[in-house]
Amino acid sequence: MGVASQTLRENGLGDEAKEMCERIQNSDSYYKALGIIGEYVNITSIDEPRRDSAPGKGMKMY
Repeated sequence: MGVASQTLRENGLGDEAKEMCERIQNSDSYYKALGIIGEYVNITSIDEPRRDSAPGKGMKMY
């Protein structure tokens, strides 16, 4: 949640970061929380090579 929230805020999506965190805190399972995060950012493995999911959008993903 922290990395996703930070990524959203750094890219001018502070309202979305707040909304995401509130929804996660109200979810009743780890898997629902992951699903919510996935609605806001692309979840990737640290072992995967970095790919920009939206070329030209200028969003820095971690």
